Parts: sequence; structure tokens; C-alpha cells
Amino acid sequence: MSRVMMRCPYNWTQEIFTGIDIPRKGALAGFGNKVVECPICKNHHYLRRLYFEGDPVTPAETDVYALDVAYGFAGEVGVLISVMALIEDYLAMLLAKLTGADGNDARITMGTFYNFSHRVDLLEHLAQQESKDSELRKDILSFVKKIREANNARVKYAHAKYSVGAELKVHVEPFYGDARKKKKTIVMAVDDVARDVELVKAVSRELHGFLYRGERPKR
Repeated sequence: MSRVMMRCPYNWTQEIFTGIDIPRKGALAGFGNKVVECPICKNHHYLRRLYFEGDPVTPAETDVYALDVAYGFAGEVGVLISVMALIEDYLAMLLAKLTGADGNDARITMGTFYNFSHRVDLLEHLAQQESKDSELRKDILSFVKKIREANNARVKYAHAKYSVGAELKVHVEPFYGDARKKKKTIVMAVDDVARDVELVKAVSRELHGFLYRGERPKR
């Protein structure tokens, strides 16, 4: 049996024992949901970048980025992006409902627009062609506003530069590579990104209710 090791994310020079002993021929995958209390930094770490004691250490074990350390924050960002993928699919369903197009045709139409914002623009322009008294027009335009708010939350994280400060507060620099945007740094905790996640989830829930149960959106 061989001891399974990992490096402390806060101090990659420090090796820690994960508490796992398995044969060397055993797979090191499948431990990702387990945590270990680190004797170096006293924090709890998910078991990642594992290797057997005595094996040569490569950059795969020592190359650590901000969100490698801030697991909770990274997890919330992942949830937010995954919910936005659902909303992206709902756009095609809204298009089909608005125009009467076949669902597959609506997805192909939306799929020709690489930029998410352009897909929302298309939906808005088509809705505006409807009668101003149309309830469907009002519903779609209400969703357009909410979807844009959700997308603003997504791009804040998807195009940001991250670093970690004291007490695991994450320093977020939105739109870091966009020369058109003014550079700023936002110091955030997990609860802060969780609020953005709930905003996006609320939009997804409302869209689901509208498309599958005929529930009217809040305007």
C-alpha cells in the first residue's frame, strides 16, 4: 500500500498526507468530493492533484491559481454558468413561441449568432414587431430585460481576473482583458457571488414556468 499525497494550495511547497493508502496500481481518480484538514494551513481542502508518496512532483501538482484555493467561490461561479446554459436554451424556445417556428429551426436560428447578446437582441426586435397590446410581446420584452441582467452577472465572472486576499476574500477584476472597460477590483466573499447565482436562478425558474406551465412572468 502507498500513501496518497497532495500539496497545500496555500503553500505548494508543503506536502500533506491525505489519509488514503491504496495500492500503487490503484487509480487516483474518484476522490474529488472528499476533503482533508490541512496540517499546514489548518483549512479543509478537496482532494485534487493527487500523487503517490515518493513520486516526482510535476507542475500539474504545484501550479495553483486563485480559484484553486477559493473552492466555494469557484463552485458558485460554476453553478451560475451552468444555469446560464439553461437560459441560453430557453432563448430558442422563446423564439419558437413568439414566431411559431419549429423548435429545431429556432435553435438553428439562434445558433447562428455567436454572441449571446445578439441572440437576445434578435428576440427583442422580433417581439417589438408584435402589437403593443399583445400579452406575448409584453412577456417576451419582460424576459429580455431579465435575461440581460442575468447575462451581466455571467460576464462579470466569465471574463474576470481573480486573486485571493486575506480571509479567502476573492479579488475580482471584471472584463480584465477589455480595453474599453475601466479597470476596477471588487473584493467579494462567497455570499456575494451566491446572490448573483440566485438572481440567475430566479430568471431560469421564471422562464421554465412560462415555457412549460404557461405561468406569466412578473413585470
